[in-house]
Amino acid sequence: MIMSKESSGIFISNTGSIGGSISVVKGNKNKVEQKVVNLAKSPEKEQLKQSTVISKLTEIEEIISKSALPEDNKRDIATYLSAAKTAVNKDKPKKNLALSNLEEFSTTLETVSTTLDTGKNIWEKVKPILVPIFTWLGGSLM
Repeated sequence: MIMSKESSGIFISNTGSIGGSISVVKGNKNKVEQKVVNLAKSPEKEQLKQSTVISKLTEIEEIISKSALPEDNKRDIATYLSAAKTAVNKDKPKKNLALSNLEEFSTTLETVSTTLDTGKNIWEKVKPILVPIFTWLGGSLM
């Protein structure tokens, strides 16, 4: 077997948590370069704080209240959102309860968005705000 003077390799590992790392090793007998990229700490995956989640839920409340949705739809949607916000705003957040209410909120708003033109724009505004909240709560937004 003939070995080249320079060799390289890529090693991918996962520590059992979400994320992992990728190592790229390159070099020859005299010099080795290694770069490790930690996938779990990318900026978009940063952990939210409870106060940030509450702030984002308040932002969603404002979007809903200012919308042109019919009042009965607003009331239903606001009920789920308010319950989720209350569950998060505890000394020890009740994440399962908040997640359950946000799932109902999302389902209701998504249903409204398919039946009313005004709902579609609202869903498009709210969905990107919800994704990190669902992640913080331990769920995922479909």
